[in-house]
Amino acid sequence: MNIRPAEMADAKDLHWLSSELGYLYPLEKLKINLARAIADDKHCLLVAILDGKVYGYCHAEDYEPLYADHVLNILGLVVDQTKQRQGIGSRLLAEMAKVALSKGMTAIRLNSSQE
Repeated sequence: MNIRPAEMADAKDLHWLSSELGYLYPLEKLKINLARAIADDKHCLLVAILDGKVYGYCHAEDYEPLYADHVLNILGLVVDQTKQRQGIGSRLLAEMAKVALSKGMTAIRLNSSQE
């Protein structure tokens, strides 16, 4: 498995994975948001590659509230249902932890639903 920053060529895979989270968002709009996220230093979007295909992603942004320390906020974390329970999500989060540490952050924030 390889973890790397997302690229525009990953848009279709990211679109499909996002739909697994229940986000039925138009591909063309996702491409615009992807380009913006890639260009913005406050965003980090990592993908997990197996056999040349994207099977998971983790998207985070800097979170800088007035009332707390600067942390990395996970906006999305998804792994293809056929590849779950194989450590992909854990690897993505471990790489995000390295990103947080490289930015001087000491925590990662992640909200989750029960669905």
